[in-house]
Amino acid sequence: SRVEAICSAIIREGYDIEWTADVRANYFDRYDRGFMETLRKSGCKELIIGAESGSPRILEAIQKDITVDQVRDAVKKSLEQGIEVFGLFMVGFPWENARDVELTMDLIDELTKMDKERVKTTVSIFSPYPGTRLYDSVVKDDGFTPPGSLEAWGEWNFSSIANTPWFDPEYRSFLEAVANIARVKSAKFEWSKNPMFRGKSVVRSFFVTSGKFRWQRRFFKSPVEWTVWTMIQRWRGYA
Repeated sequence: SRVEAICSAIIREGYDIEWTADVRANYFDRYDRGFMETLRKSGCKELIIGAESGSPRILEAIQKDITVDQVRDAVKKSLEQGIEVFGLFMVGFPWENARDVELTMDLIDELTKMDKERVKTTVSIFSPYPGTRLYDSVVKDDGFTPPGSLEAWGEWNFSSIANTPWFDPEYRSFLEAVANIARVKSAKFEWSKNPMFRGKSVVRSFFVTSGKFRWQRRFFKSPVEWTVWTMIQRWRGYA
C-alpha cells in the first residue's frame, strides 16, 4: 500500500521522526502484524480512531460502517506495537437514549483498562454539520434551526449542547456532564489553558474528584457543579 511504501522509505532513509494519523477502525481488519510493525518503526506515535459510540444501535443509525469489536481490535493491534491510541466518542445523536450513552462509557472504560498510559479518549456533543445526512434529518424532523447567515455560522458554537433541541433540558444536562467529565478524565485535557486549574489548585482537585465519583458510579443526576464548570469555561472563552 502507499502508506506502507512511505513508512518503509522513512525507515530506509533513517529519518528520526514521530507522527500521528487519523484512521478508521475497520481499516485494521486488513492491517497485519507486519504492517503495524512498519508503522511503529517509521515513527508512528499515535493513531486517532473515530469510534463515535459504544452502542451498536447508534453506529448503525449514523451509518458509521464500523462495529464495536472492530474498535476493540484496532486498539489492541495498536497497543501490541506500543502505539498510543486517542479514541474519539460522541453523544447527543437524535435517536439516542441513556442506555446508548452507558454503552459508550462502558467501552471507554474497557479500552482505557487495556493500557491507561497509552489509551486516551474524549467525548464530544453531536453537532449537525451542513452537507451531511444527519444535518438534513435534524433540520427536517427534529427542530434544529440553523444559523441564517454566513456571519451567524462564523459565530456559531459547534460544541454547544444547545445544538440538540430534540432532547429535554434534563437529558441535555446529563449529556453535558458526561462530555465534560470525560474530557477532564482524559490526559489530553489542557488544564494549563485556564489559570484557575493550573498546578494542584483546589478547584482543579474538586472537579477531578467529582468527575471520578460520578463516572464510576454512573451518577449524573443534578450535576450542579458541572453546570458551574460549563459557565466557567464559557466565561473564559474555552467553550
